[in-house]
Amino acid sequence: MKKKSKCAKIILLIGIISASLLSHSLNFSCFQLNNKILDAIEIDKNLKESTYEWDEQIRIPVGSDPFSVFIGDANNDGWNDIVTANFYGNNVSILLWNSTTSYWDEKIGKSVGIYPTSISIGDVNNDGFNDIVAGNQNTNDVSIFLWNASINDWNNDSRLSVGGSPWYVYIADANNDGWNDIVTANYMTNDVSIILWNASISYWNPQIRISVGTEWVGPIAVSVEDADNDGYNDIVVANDRSLEIVAILWNSTINNWNSPKIIYDVVRPYGVVIKDANNDGFNDVIVANRNGGFVPVLMWNTTWNNWTEHQLSTSFGSIFSVAVGDINNDGYNDIVNAKVTANSDVASIHLWNMSSNYWDEEIQLSVGGRPECVVIGDADNDGHNDVVTSNTGSNDVSIIIFEPAYWFIDKVCQVLSQDYFNFTFYIYNEDENPIDFASFQIWWDEVDVSTDLQNLGNGLYFISLESIFVLPGEDPIKLNMTLKAIGYDNINFEIYIAVPPYEITNKLNLDFLNQTFSIEHFNFTFYIFDSFNQAIDFATIQFWWNGTDVSTDIQNLGNGLFFISLESIIVRPGEDPILLKMIISANGYQDKHFEMYLAVDPDILDKDVRKTADNIPITIIIIAVISIVGVLGGGAIIYLLRKRKRISESM
Repeated sequence: MKKKSKCAKIILLIGIISASLLSHSLNFSCFQLNNKILDAIEIDKNLKESTYEWDEQIRIPVGSDPFSVFIGDANNDGWNDIVTANFYGNNVSILLWNSTTSYWDEKIGKSVGIYPTSISIGDVNNDGFNDIVAGNQNTNDVSIFLWNASINDWNNDSRLSVGGSPWYVYIADANNDGWNDIVTANYMTNDVSIILWNASISYWNPQIRISVGTEWVGPIAVSVEDADNDGYNDIVVANDRSLEIVAILWNSTINNWNSPKIIYDVVRPYGVVIKDANNDGFNDVIVANRNGGFVPVLMWNTTWNNWTEHQLSTSFGSIFSVAVGDINNDGYNDIVNAKVTANSDVASIHLWNMSSNYWDEEIQLSVGGRPECVVIGDADNDGHNDVVTSNTGSNDVSIIIFEPAYWFIDKVCQVLSQDYFNFTFYIYNEDENPIDFASFQIWWDEVDVSTDLQNLGNGLYFISLESIFVLPGEDPIKLNMTLKAIGYDNINFEIYIAVPPYEITNKLNLDFLNQTFSIEHFNFTFYIFDSFNQAIDFATIQFWWNGTDVSTDIQNLGNGLFFISLESIIVRPGEDPILLKMIISANGYQDKHFEMYLAVDPDILDKDVRKTADNIPITIIIIAVISIVGVLGGGAIIYLLRKRKRISESM
C-alpha cells in the first residue's frame, strides 16, 4: 500500500514579487497568490478530488476460523498491530506494522489453548508494556503472552484458569483500584470470571466467579467500562441463550459489586459495548442483535439515572459484533456492526450526524466471509481510525482504510511593511465549504507564534508577524506551519521568505504648497503623499535649519499637510548658503531625505516695507534644491519667486 506524502514545501521569494504584494497605503489590502500555495500542496500531496471515503478492503490471511480481532500495539514499538484468535487453528495470528514498508509484516503464529474465541491487547501485568491475552473455550483458561522488554519479545504463554468455555476476554480495571484486571464471559458455566491484579505480590489473585443467570443463559460477551456514569467501571454481560443484558455495577460505598441485574431482555445479543453512542457525554450500552432488523442502543438517561431503549433501524441481517468509535474521524462516535445478510457480508456503518443529532442512513462496506468480529482503530497508523473485521468464513481479516477528506489553502492575503508581515488564510474542503475549526502550529524564524493566530470565521485565519529583512546572500526566513482539523489529513508546509530591504518600493513624496519669506520669518507649508497621491498623516519628520534641529516646531495640519515657521537668516554675497535638511519617515515606506540650500542677497531687501504675510518685500530669491530619496541621488532645481507687488502704507 502506497503511503501519502505528508509534507509540502513552498519557496516564496517575496523580494521578487514585492512590488505586487505591498500595500500602497497602510489600509489592509491583499495580494492574491492565485492558488500558488494550493497548487504546490496538490502536486506534492497528490490530493484527491473527492470527499473522505473508505478504501476497498485489504484482505490478509490469518489462521483458521478467526473468531476475534483486536487493534493495538502488540510489540510495544509505538505502532498499532492487528491480532486474531483463530478458533480451529488453536492459535493467535499477529500482524505487526512495519513502519519502514508502511505495511504489515507476515503473520506471526503463537499456539494457545483449544478453540480460542477472543483476544485482547493490554497491559495485564501492569508493568507499562502491552501484552496479549486469548480466551480458550475447550481448555477453560486464558493464554497470556507477557511482553519481555529485556529480550524485546513475548514470553511463552502462561495459563490462568477461568470458568467453563470462556467466549470473550476483556482487559480493564474491573475493581477500580487503578490496576488492570482480566474478565471473561463463560458460556457454559453461566458466569463471569474476574482475575484481579495484586500489586503487593505482582501477580493475579485467584479468579472471582459471579453468576449472571440461571442454567443456560449463555454469557457470550462482556464489556468493562463506566456503564451507569458514576465514575466507576462496571461489568456488562450479553447472555446469548436467555436473551438478556446483565449489568454488574460497582458500588463504591461497599467497595464491591452489586448483585447482577437485567437491564434489557428483548433480543438475542451476540455482543455488547459500553460507549457514548449518541455523543451526549454519557456512556450508553450498545448491543449486537443477532436477530437483526435494528441495533438496540440503551441510552443513559440523566433524569431517571437509568437506561432508555432506542432501536436504531438497520437492514435485515444477523449481527455478530458491534463496535462504537469515531469511524469517519469527525470527532463524533459512530456505530459499526459485523453483519451477515442473505446476499453479502458487510461492515454496517451508522455515522453520527451532529446537525440532525441522530445517525445517518446505513452504509454497507463489503468484507470477507461471515465476519464474526468488528473493531475500530488506527490500523495503518496514519492518525485516522479504520475498520477491521475477522472473517470466519474466509479465514482472513478485512482491513478497511479510512481516506480522510482533503482540504485546501487558498486566497492568501499578504501585506508587507517595515514593521509587520501579515497573512490571511482561507481554508476550505473539497465541497468548497469553509473550515472554521482548524488549528495551527506556526513557527516564524523558529519561534512559536501559534497563539498570535486569529480565527476570523468563515474559514479565514489571520496572523501578523514581525518583519525580518534579509540582506543579499543571507539565508531566507522560514515560516513553518502544521494545520490540523478533525476528520482531515494534517497539512505540513514551509514558506521561505527573502525580503531584501532595497526591494521596498513604497516611497514618500513632498510638495511645497506655500512659501513665504520676510526679513524675520521663512514659512513653509508642505504636503506629504505616496505614489498613489494618498495623503500621509502619520509621518514623523526630522528637520534641521542651518544645522539646528527644529523638528518640534513642525505643526501637523492633517490630510498630509505640515507647517513650520523658521527664523530668517540673511546671507551676503560670497557667504555659504543656509541648509534646510529634512528626513521624513512613515511605516511601510522608505525614508525621504530632502535638502534645500538658500542664498538671499540682503541688499535687495526693502527694509522699510511693512512685513506681513500679504506684503512680502522680495525681488528674486534663488533657491537650489537637492532632493535625495533613500540611497538614490536627486538633482538641482531652481525656483524663481516673483517679487510681490509693493503696497502703499496709505492703503
